[in-house]
Amino acid sequence: MIVVLFETFHVVGVAMLIYAVLPNMKVVQGAMLTNCVCLVPGILGMLSRNSKESKRFAKSIVDILAIVAQLSGCFLWVIPDLNKTNWQHVWMLPTSLILTSFGWWENYVDKHSPIGSCGFNLF
Repeated sequence: MIVVLFETFHVVGVAMLIYAVLPNMKVVQGAMLTNCVCLVPGILGMLSRNSKESKRFAKSIVDILAIVAQLSGCFLWVIPDLNKTNWQHVWMLPTSLILTSFGWWENYVDKHSPIGSCGFNLF
């Protein structure tokens, strides 16, 4: 069920991104925006670090910085639209990026993950 749910989120996010968000943006903005589609894997990667891993604290700090960078890309491109009346673009941009980022979740969860009891440990 988790795989079906996450893959459905990914497909819906990609469809929103391709057909609703990117056509309303400039080419350079759209290319930069596609760098923000790794939010869910970043969060799952951070949560899947086990206590036996070397330099866990430093890796967690870098993970947090990467997650903040992903979130900033999701929301900073919306700020110019807040002054306009394009409210559909305001909620659709972050939603499509977050849903698209569900597509690569299985690459970032380890089989020895502490969140395996939550159902992510499918290996």
